[in-house]
Amino acid sequence: MIEHNYFYLVKPLRVLLEMATDEHESFQLAEDQFVEVVDQRQSATFLTGWMVIHCGPNDVLLAKRNDLEVSERALTAVQYQSAVSARQIFEPTWMDKSGVQFELKYSLEVHEWIHNDDTQKPAELIPIFLPIGTIGKIKTLSWDFEGSDDKQYWMMEIETVDGRCYDVMYPELLNAAVEYQDET
Repeated sequence: MIEHNYFYLVKPLRVLLEMATDEHESFQLAEDQFVEVVDQRQSATFLTGWMVIHCGPNDVLLAKRNDLEVSERALTAVQYQSAVSARQIFEPTWMDKSGVQFELKYSLEVHEWIHNDDTQKPAELIPIFLPIGTIGKIKTLSWDFEGSDDKQYWMMEIETVDGRCYDVMYPELLNAAVEYQDET
């Protein structure tokens, strides 16, 4: 029984292109590939017993459920993190909504830009620790942090309720905060 969405193939797997209407156009997908189950097709009227899977960023395929169950192996935590880093997996979080506010459940190291009085010297980035209970909002996501397309490792600018702004990495804020709902 397929109980998770992400896995690696440990054996070759027969698949079809998404547009296929019968099994005659199948081809073999090699082992050691990362695959995501997209739809288990419980209500399919044709190719009953086949599932929709992704293999790579753009390949949408169909795989027979029974064959998939004997060909797959669940990802370890390290494999899962590697797949996230390689942009094979993107899991949206509550921080991906616009205008979201947060409350810190753990103390968090952030960085503040300090501008020098001397205009010849550039601003300095210094570490600051925000205490538990700090409330703020996500102000800006840096969509091109050091050339990365990996949203879950991007730098973001946050603003606390006192109006001060800080830089912090996406996963660090995600681990230290919960979504805050203003009840007033």
